[in-house]
Amino acid sequence: MTRLHNYLSEYKIPRSTSLTKEEATDLIHTKCKKILKLYKNTELRIIRGTSNHGSFALTDPSKGEPRRSANTMNYVTLLVDHILPSWKDYPKRSKSLICSTIDGRTFYGSTTYVIFPYDKGKIGESTRRDWWISFPNLKASIPNLNYALEKISNYIGIPLSETDPKKLERLLQKVDYDDVINATPLHVSTLTNFRTGSFLEFLDDLLSPRNNNFKLKKSGQNLLKNVEVWTDSKCVLVDMMNKLLQDILI
Repeated sequence: MTRLHNYLSEYKIPRSTSLTKEEATDLIHTKCKKILKLYKNTELRIIRGTSNHGSFALTDPSKGEPRRSANTMNYVTLLVDHILPSWKDYPKRSKSLICSTIDGRTFYGSTTYVIFPYDKGKIGESTRRDWWISFPNLKASIPNLNYALEKISNYIGIPLSETDPKKLERLLQKVDYDDVINATPLHVSTLTNFRTGSFLEFLDDLLSPRNNNFKLKKSGQNLLKNVEVWTDSKCVLVDMMNKLLQDILI
């Protein structure tokens, strides 16, 4: 029986392998003891919805091609994964499983999976349901910032690539105040607060996890509910409607 075949469509190389009930149970009790304890003691659950069907899987976000931002350009993902020092300790978004946290008493249907990160796994925690709108310091959405960076690129004449962080870093090292004033769209007006010095350092401060209330957690630590979280850890996935979930949480 095929389980979670080609689990995430953004990956050409599947990150997931199917598990039997026995294999999933063994991994959860040996590799995921900390998150299991949290789930037993609270109503919190980390979940991931998918259009695929199956009961149990092991997923490794490090496998496959790096995921790219959906429905927007990829520049800010390149920033936080490869360029900005303030994000260096967080799991790379392009090599992570993107999830949500919920109250476990909520019904989500048979295509939702409860995620069990391994015990040493790191988890990035947003403050809102969507990472893209979790930057109050920016006072704009991440898609709008992506658009602004492209406008600045076009104005200066330094082309960008959505897969090459070096080109983006080169652009940011060249940007000055006049470039920002002349090229920045009105809906990302926060960028015009830049005056002198390094535009790259300005962006690092503007987007830093600390200044925007992101948290870096370890698997098993409590998390906010109803927010986006992401992890680069190996994870066991269990169909939310499978009886095994009830059995192991008793």
